[in-house]
Amino acid sequence: MAPDARKQEAETGSALGNMLDLARRALGCRTVALFLPSPDGSVMLRACASDREGIQAGAKLAPGDGLLGTLLKPEAPATLLEPNLPQTTSDLGIYEDGHGPKSVAAVRVLLTGKTALAMADNDQPLEAGILAELAELAAAADLLLSRTRDLRIEMRGREVWQRLGLFERTMGSASKEDAAHEELRHFLLQFVGAEAVFFILPEPGAATSGRPSERWYGRVVWTLGADCDSARDFRVEVPGRGICAGAMARGEFLQRRLAPREPVQLLGHGEPVLPLEAGGDVICAPVSLGTEGRPGLLALFRSREPFSPVEREIVQTALSSFGQALTRLRAAAELEKLATRDGLTGLLNHRTFQASFRRELLKARRTDSKVALILTDIDFFKKVNDQHGHPAGDAVLRGVATTVQNQLREEIDIVARYGGEEFACVLVGTTEQGAVETAERIRKAVEDASTDIGESEPKKVTISMGIAVFPDDGGMAEELIERTDQALYRAKHGGRNRVERALSPGRSPDAIGS
Repeated sequence: MAPDARKQEAETGSALGNMLDLARRALGCRTVALFLPSPDGSVMLRACASDREGIQAGAKLAPGDGLLGTLLKPEAPATLLEPNLPQTTSDLGIYEDGHGPKSVAAVRVLLTGKTALAMADNDQPLEAGILAELAELAAAADLLLSRTRDLRIEMRGREVWQRLGLFERTMGSASKEDAAHEELRHFLLQFVGAEAVFFILPEPGAATSGRPSERWYGRVVWTLGADCDSARDFRVEVPGRGICAGAMARGEFLQRRLAPREPVQLLGHGEPVLPLEAGGDVICAPVSLGTEGRPGLLALFRSREPFSPVEREIVQTALSSFGQALTRLRAAAELEKLATRDGLTGLLNHRTFQASFRRELLKARRTDSKVALILTDIDFFKKVNDQHGHPAGDAVLRGVATTVQNQLREEIDIVARYGGEEFACVLVGTTEQGAVETAERIRKAVEDASTDIGESEPKKVTISMGIAVFPDDGGMAEELIERTDQALYRAKHGGRNRVERALSPGRSPDAIGS
């Protein structure tokens, strides 16, 4: 609870206590108390003014619990007056043994729209007029509590909208998608009361084709809620069965109330068990991704009261800022990709390779480690273009690029299109033996693979390879590239489909593998 809210709660409690103490003195009673509503339908002794010892603060009464609890039953009379209680008063449920009163009066009232009790006790018989006095006291307390509730709501609203402004500024400066997602999760946990949250993004390749009936898929990328972990990575088929599938197909905001045990699917066919048995309220809010052809979706569920119009507005406003952040970040990533990647193969381009290779050499010098460089060339590639056409040649280039990349360590080694039909691999922290083994594995994988070029038979090719290792074969990038290129030249002119090691002083020119 925020400091302002805590202060306001304390002031309300003090005002209510003073009101009850004044009433107790004016009525000539020993105790005046209010039992305020609890979420489970019971009432709790929350406000009391008494000169009597042994009253149990916080005591709860459910409908039918003892003498006072009978008032909570809807069919029971709304008032209770016992001028002369018997010696034992344990059935009142709020006094310790030996501290009970001789007389008690109570009235069933409404406080902030919910059932509550106002009571008084004394050691002298209470008269019937006390019931009207308690009702008036309860009305005054209701006015105080209602105004307090309205003020709390107003303060909460101010806090939410202030936090929403901060959220929007944070989205505007977010530099990574993961950070934007984390900020959205934190905001939802703080300001939107949902028992289950599912965030769905279109799978790669789910681009708009212009055909409304085209089937595509979204994936649940994260969830919030104790019972929702099993839904992570669930694939949502669109169009398809399920509330979320329908909302994603239309790209529209949706709110729906679910009846208990309603046979409805939230995500889609085959979804894991989700906490919907008790029924509740569902919000599906689309997330515009700008550069993407399909929307994302935020789905929220709770079994309590429906999401209010203010909550819906908060969610939609937050998602607008979040979607703009993702659009900006993805556009920036796409620009970076265009600047650093080869358009045909998706590998790093020549310029980025040069910068990355030099960066790894600097690291290796500082850490006294090794770096291996491999240059490869597709054998007789010109014949592929001449005999089958350039589209077939492009398919072969993409196939070889994928095969080479699959043999390297993801996010450790570097692979790039060096130029034409040549590829470059930088093996980080790799010894000569490790480089030779990796090169031979790549050569064999390419030899075994084949590429569909749209003809009756898939096309098979081989590659020749040259290797140099830092610092054994040179200390500068240009020197290592030159020696690797010379090794590649020997491999091509020594029979192709083979690996050659760079020639350093005293090294034999024999091929490593064929």
